[in-house]
Amino acid sequence: MKWSRCPRCNSGMVVEVKSGCGGCLSRLILIAFVFPALAIFGYFMEGGFSEIPLFIIPLVIFAISLPTLFIFLNAKFGRELFCKSCHLHFRAK
Repeated sequence: MKWSRCPRCNSGMVVEVKSGCGGCLSRLILIAFVFPALAIFGYFMEGGFSEIPLFIIPLVIFAISLPTLFIFLNAKFGRELFCKSCHLHFRAK
């Protein structure tokens, strides 16, 4: 994120802050890893060692792509700038 001045007061006392979705985002990433892991674990506990586990491929793709999407969205939209002078939250252009 590039540095910028405050659009309201033109102050240089601007810091970068993360938005408050870190807790929510980490829970979604945890769910995205736990669901496929439990499905794969249940398949192997059922005795599916001898069969070709073709249904595991979409689960692995899901386990990789969903957290990657959430991390990308957080990096793209989860950060904002905060002016310490006038207490304005804004996004850099």
